[in-house]
Amino acid sequence: MIYQELQNKSSIPVNEAADLLGMSPQTLQAGLKQNAFPFGVGFKGNGSSYYYYIHKGLFDKFMKSELTFNGGVLQK
Repeated sequence: MIYQELQNKSSIPVNEAADLLGMSPQTLQAGLKQNAFPFGVGFKGNGSSYYYYIHKGLFDKFMKSELTFNGGVLQK
């Protein structure tokens, strides 16, 4: 899926976000579980399952450098 196709969605799949960020899905998932990224979360479900959610609007801001890793707004 290309970036333009993601415009009408409210969330982004981990594989797509990882590709756009230039990292592996596993690295992104690890960061989401540790709350390292300001655009999504990884949380434990039943058993050993994890679920991931990447908020499209926040991801877009992060890609435009409008959010930092700690969630603060960059000063321009």
